Amino acid sequence: MKNRSFLSILEQLCMILIFAIAAALCLRGFSFANDISRDRDLLDHAVVSAQNAAEVIKSTKGDLLSASNTLCGSINEGSLTVFYDENGFPTNDGSTSAYKLTVTPINSAHPLTESASIIITQNTDVIFDLTVIWQRGEANE
Repeated sequence: MKNRSFLSILEQLCMILIFAIAAALCLRGFSFANDISRDRDLLDHAVVSAQNAAEVIKSTKGDLLSASNTLCGSINEGSLTVFYDENGFPTNDGSTSAYKLTVTPINSAHPLTESASIIITQNTDVIFDLTVIWQRGEANE
């Protein structure tokens, strides 16, 4: 009788151990998936921010001052810089921002067009890069 109860308890302990290991692996998998999802959300916000900046730059014909007012950014050394939080909203605090958008004018090789580079960085890593080209002319024609 003692042997059977011992084997029963041992079998139940083994099942509990197997379920605990499986639960730990599933928890780790869910955590990893959550991290990937959070990174993809940030990338989605960054891409939309770059697209919005490209449209603003094109509509202002490259006028960084007008674009900085629309995008809530600042101009430093000939480039427009905008900081964004993790939800994709502009923020004034660069130290707590999730990513940074930088618009830098590029010298165009073609006499009828102008262009700019839009770079999104997170810390020091470039996460998105976009080049926008528009026709030369006066802003708000």
